[in-house]
Amino acid sequence: MPTTGGEGSSGAVLTTGGEASTGASGCPERAQRGVWVWQQAQAKDPAKAAGLLAFAAKQELTHLYLESQSLLLEDPERLAAFIGEAEAACVAVELLFGAAAWAQTENHGEALALVDAALTFVDGLAGARPVGLHFDVEPHGLPDWGANQGVYANEYLDLLEAMAAKLLGSELPLTVDVAFWYDSVAVDRDGDTRPLSELVQDRVDRVVVMDYRDHAEPPDGIIDNAAAEVAYAEQIGRRVRIAVETTCGLDPEKVTFCEEGAIAMTLALELTAQVYAQSPAWDGVAVHDHAAWSVLMD
Repeated sequence: MPTTGGEGSSGAVLTTGGEASTGASGCPERAQRGVWVWQQAQAKDPAKAAGLLAFAAKQELTHLYLESQSLLLEDPERLAAFIGEAEAACVAVELLFGAAAWAQTENHGEALALVDAALTFVDGLAGARPVGLHFDVEPHGLPDWGANQGVYANEYLDLLEAMAAKLLGSELPLTVDVAFWYDSVAVDRDGDTRPLSELVQDRVDRVVVMDYRDHAEPPDGIIDNAAAEVAYAEQIGRRVRIAVETTCGLDPEKVTFCEEGAIAMTLALELTAQVYAQSPAWDGVAVHDHAAWSVLMD
């Protein structure tokens, strides 16, 4: 979910492996690399947008996950213009939306209305288009998750099914963020008990595993924490991106690269890619988020 940070320039550049990605004509093929951008001003303000795209070029990013709710509803012309600017810079844009409360049945309507608005927006575009919808709905963020885990997990799965139904035939893939430990959450669904991670993966095109650890190697590292999601994606023909955190001030410290810095993060992601890049499910890496990463020390 969104965090607060500043702007700047981190010196380390990701060189991790993943599926090759080609943008507009003449763009180089690059491994998939994404970043969350929660601050919509980064796209709304043309000067800040230029800075964001310069950052994307320096870090060899292929995807921006741009939080788009108010832009979509209030300034779709600027959103369309930014998508075009990004495409010209060989960067794809996923329309990002996020709120833990949307997992609850009573709030599904707000999330589904955004899907409808996004479909209408895309249908009206004559030029560059977003490459998908990206939802960060984290039911474990609800204050009473511990007491209502099964209920909220099932309501969340209902939401994903409704989203997928709306997107069917639209050519807009559905990507969602999942905590790496969802593979340890057992959920009763349709007369069976299965890991929440698998139930989510069954219903979407790809997941971004929020694999928030500050080292790659086992035990409790990025590599082993993503193993179950990658293995299951291979079985069902889905894709997985692996993401890390850079926000400072988090507890415990092991969930973020704030203290280790950009170079350590790059090396950890490179090692992770060496392990998974040959998997048909591998879809590259991502970093949370632009505001924190841009001031991360080397």
